[in-house]
Amino acid sequence: MALNYKLHAPAANAAADLSGHFLRGNESLAAGDYRQAAECYHQVLAVSPDLAEAHNNLGVALKRLQQFDDAGIAFQRAVAARPDFVDAYVNLGDTLRQLDRLEEARICLQAALDIDPTCPAAYNNLGIVHRRLGDNEAAIQFFQRALHLQPNHASAADNLGNVLAQTNRLEEAEAQFAQAACSDAQSLSAHNHMGLLRQRQGRLREAEQEFQTAIQLDASYATAHLNLGVLYLYEGRVQEAQHCFRKTLQLQPQFIKAHSNLLISLGYDPGVDLDELFAEHLRWQQQHAADVPHITTHANSPQPRRRLRIGYISIDFRRHPVASFIEPILKLRNPSEVEVVCYSDVPAPDAVTERLETLADEWHNVAGIADTELVERIQQDGIDVLVDLAGHTAGNRLMVFAQKPAPVQFSMLGYGNTTGLTTIDCRITDAICDPPEEPCRHTETLVRIPSGSFTFAPPQTAPDVQPPPALKNRYVTFGSFNNLAKIGPDVIAVWAEILAAIPNSRLRLKNGALGDEKVRQRYQELFRQHHIPAERILFQGFVESAEEHLAAYHDVDVALDPFPYTGATTTCEALWMGVPVVTLRGTNYVGRMSAGILNQTGYGYLTAASKPQYVSTAIGIASDVAQLSEIRNDLRQQLQSSSLCQPESIVAEIEAAYRTAWQHWCQTQVDA
Repeated sequence: MALNYKLHAPAANAAADLSGHFLRGNESLAAGDYRQAAECYHQVLAVSPDLAEAHNNLGVALKRLQQFDDAGIAFQRAVAARPDFVDAYVNLGDTLRQLDRLEEARICLQAALDIDPTCPAAYNNLGIVHRRLGDNEAAIQFFQRALHLQPNHASAADNLGNVLAQTNRLEEAEAQFAQAACSDAQSLSAHNHMGLLRQRQGRLREAEQEFQTAIQLDASYATAHLNLGVLYLYEGRVQEAQHCFRKTLQLQPQFIKAHSNLLISLGYDPGVDLDELFAEHLRWQQQHAADVPHITTHANSPQPRRRLRIGYISIDFRRHPVASFIEPILKLRNPSEVEVVCYSDVPAPDAVTERLETLADEWHNVAGIADTELVERIQQDGIDVLVDLAGHTAGNRLMVFAQKPAPVQFSMLGYGNTTGLTTIDCRITDAICDPPEEPCRHTETLVRIPSGSFTFAPPQTAPDVQPPPALKNRYVTFGSFNNLAKIGPDVIAVWAEILAAIPNSRLRLKNGALGDEKVRQRYQELFRQHHIPAERILFQGFVESAEEHLAAYHDVDVALDPFPYTGATTTCEALWMGVPVVTLRGTNYVGRMSAGILNQTGYGYLTAASKPQYVSTAIGIASDVAQLSEIRNDLRQQLQSSSLCQPESIVAEIEAAYRTAWQHWCQTQVDA
């Protein structure tokens, strides 16, 4: 953000006072006392209201106080007073970007370049704007132009690295982050982004060091604390992750992403009371959404029986677990009752994205566009029922739902708990995952689908089912391919009991984080505490292809489901590969996902009501290899014929739920 420290000479009788106020303002700005700086510039402007430099620097102070509207006014006055003031145009453009007024920002920054075509800051900020507009190629060109003009421009290198990483050009991104750190050893953002890149590359210790370096440079850098917490959660270090998320919120209470990550981490923690977890979701709503103005009058025609426009928003219309569950809902929709509009927030579309696009009536790429613009688009599209598929998971658009752009709003699939939002009307579930007799811990009305709420599109290129490996190994191999945050000490204690009861048995754990030696050693030590030697725990890290991932089930006889947060995609994939899944029925939705899936597929007898029953069920099924062979032969066909993979009735019931909620809204319009 450009500052102008020069004072164009005012009238002689005011020069001394103006110079003093101006210099004190600059000193306060440099010292981080932005309120004092703003006061000084106001004093200057009281005497010389047309002084462009004072308006510009006042705007900088207000921007750093996050008073963006007032900052924008100050910068506008600066360019009005001096139409060739390039720095003020750059600052105004960046402020408009902060206000999500992206087209105005683009025009303003282009005006700066019309005055000075060699301004690196304008090119850099134009790159940021174009990235927000979803035009990554244009963004790359602008960042490269900034670096051509100023090779040591750390911000441009960092921004270029970020967009390259987003488009999966990881080696090029790494070079840019390194250049940014070299150009500015104090660049917090470069270290933070390098940490994110290292995590994607599976170099977890280097990722941790990058985040720690950023924190050492500035202990108040909230983003690095957040990302360190995400890394710890990925490694299964749930308590440490929670500490990082709470520290982030202590530094920056309005950091929505940090609060959502805290909610996710609490869901993995067996020590968290369900009422406490619900209360934290309510705090999220109060902290971030309660004061957000929401739309109360919608232009949708309130005809109860007309064809409905259903909108689905997701960043996960790609190779992702959510895609497997939403695909049947898109494919089996009733075109006479609904038309489907998908808002894809995917920054780097893949083959799954392309396949899903063919299933929608309308498809809009909304990656990078501001919430306010997305709200306007949803309204313009006349969406009757808007469906959230992410909850509090990464890349969610909950603040769009907080503004209520559609008359009726639902949540389903992506997040196994309440959103906490009072503007989401209903949540799709079933009586297994959310029994009706339990206390209500949702801000949404629960809609229980009678046939079960899970639909699953089997992997198109899955390898054939193979015989149980116990036949050739002469020992039983248990397995879990779940998120490590689900595999805590309580789970390990129970699994160790199962391993101890079956001599020579093994446990195969597969997860991307297990490519890291320190993570493997941590889990070996946790099992060693229960007298299970390291050689009985087998590890597998990240594999590139879905086929290779699924083929890893060839080496598993029985899948052990974690708790209190059970599997969903992992459960479906294991069953598809012929591997029975033993689960412990928990106390909330995420603790019963596998129970719901097993119930829909005819294998409900693998659901245990207690830890002792879980142990005995696992031992019983693992002790009968002939039975394992029989299950292995039948499982895929059983799935294919079950409501999980033949979910026509489920999709019809979901659409009926949309219709019922829509008719309720129509009635409110009549009553009004």
